[in-house]
Amino acid sequence: MAVSHGTEVDETNTGTSGTLTPSAGFSTSSDSQVIEDLDITGTITVLHDDVTIRNCKITSSGIRGIDCSNGTTGTIIEDCELIGTGTDSRIGIFGSEFTVSRCNISEYRTQIKFVNSNVVIEESYLHDNHHNDGSHQTCVSTDGPASAIIIRKNHMDSGTDPGNSAALSIYGSNGQPDDILVEDNFFNNNGSYCTYGGSVSTKEFQGTNITYQRNAFGRKYNEFCGISGPVASFNPNGEGNLWVDNYWEDDDTTVRPDWEPTEGGQEINELSKQVRGGTGAASITLSSANATEGSGLIAIINIRGTESITEAPEGWTLLAQEVFTTSSNGVPNTYIYWKIAGASEGDNTWTCATTSYPAGAIIECLGADAENFIQDYEVTNSANSGSTTFDVPSIDVTESGTFVLAMVGCTADLFTNQLTPPDDYTEASDTGGDGSTSGRRSATGVAYRQYNTTGATGTHTYTMPDKSVNWNAFQVAITATGLALADQGGIGALGRLNAMAGTEGLDELGALQKLVVDAGGPDAKWGKNKCLNFLAGTETGVADEVGAANEWAGTVGLGYDEAIRRVNP
Repeated sequence: MAVSHGTEVDETNTGTSGTLTPSAGFSTSSDSQVIEDLDITGTITVLHDDVTIRNCKITSSGIRGIDCSNGTTGTIIEDCELIGTGTDSRIGIFGSEFTVSRCNISEYRTQIKFVNSNVVIEESYLHDNHHNDGSHQTCVSTDGPASAIIIRKNHMDSGTDPGNSAALSIYGSNGQPDDILVEDNFFNNNGSYCTYGGSVSTKEFQGTNITYQRNAFGRKYNEFCGISGPVASFNPNGEGNLWVDNYWEDDDTTVRPDWEPTEGGQEINELSKQVRGGTGAASITLSSANATEGSGLIAIINIRGTESITEAPEGWTLLAQEVFTTSSNGVPNTYIYWKIAGASEGDNTWTCATTSYPAGAIIECLGADAENFIQDYEVTNSANSGSTTFDVPSIDVTESGTFVLAMVGCTADLFTNQLTPPDDYTEASDTGGDGSTSGRRSATGVAYRQYNTTGATGTHTYTMPDKSVNWNAFQVAITATGLALADQGGIGALGRLNAMAGTEGLDELGALQKLVVDAGGPDAKWGKNKCLNFLAGTETGVADEVGAANEWAGTVGLGYDEAIRRVNP
């Protein structure tokens, strides 16, 4: 029986039924081939058009369960169960030009990943992402390009493994995300956000014609669906983008597309940075002259080799130091210092050996708790020659609203200012190297993220364009004061209308009638729709109350509550 929403989808109405015949994995053999009632161990590789895969269980330890990436069209996958069993089980279904219906897919890093065009994913249970070696997981994802995509009536639940980015990730890394419909789904995520909406600022391509409507956001793992919130990187003002009637599953209140911590919380800024690339650099000087009195300051200093910082500026407390025990001069020796800014700040000089190639930065954290600034920290390091990625360690967050700084110090060949922080962190500082064309130089990077729930953060990955020789990585949890979480659903349309009318306790119609009179309209007992049209200045009238509210707000396609919020933020 067909379901009306993803909240109705689970293991009881997805996957296989009846007796299945054992089979090894294989490639398709002809156009319009029908594959059904099999218990397959391995991968199905689709090499032909209009293939149907029906009522099959696919257990795979390889990279993919079903591979639809070979230029074929018209693939139908229905009533199947896919389970990843290996450490390298990356994607359950991958490719383009396919339709997935009523499938139960689990234990892959990503259950479904699509690219290019003409993909439908519907009425499926996509859950329990598998974590391996610092990987980032999501139930459904694309890096682009992607167009003519429908994702509807699915239940997406990341599961409890660390490293989950989102239940649904729409990224524009490799091409344009366009014409994507996301409707009537149910999201839960034990990771950053429940969905990334196609307009990640660090990606080259920004989403257009993306619609989210009637999706339910759950609180199974976190108060705001994901650790950091329900949604990130959806641009409601992007070309053709719509966010309509998305809601919290437990109380039906509105989930807004511009979710973020309220104003007045902590701000994190770079005050100064410096790279000393040549021999003879026996010190590094960083200024905190522009710091606000009482703010928390954190300095990261990285020097090359086993030499040490011999003198730190007055007032700074050493929080952590990490250095390899080898004598190689490619070893980074990284120091983290902190202090609370005084009334008069200035230059701060750290003294080190002449061959140290120091690099570093000072980060200011406004709104910090001066009495309990540092909650905790974790550190890791590695010899990572030849790799362009490295992970910052997991840390336990003990207070809601905590900001966590990811901090790295490394040595690198041919290195410039291009450290890229984890996708779900905001960059605060990047010293890079000194641009030298030979030898190994120091580099530091700092990024941050707010966690609105407690528990382990999981590891997060930094990326660089050139190979790192060695690195030290930290996560530092800092305590903020006066930090309020975002209003999710807020006071609602009723409260906003009463606030605009200067009244208390009226129902929506009463408040609208008062607003009509205040705006010079007649003292008539108009209905809700007529009041909205009058306030919107819509002469011909809009029959639908939601449409009339959008006219009043000057928006298109928003839900009623969201349109009223735009009238009175």
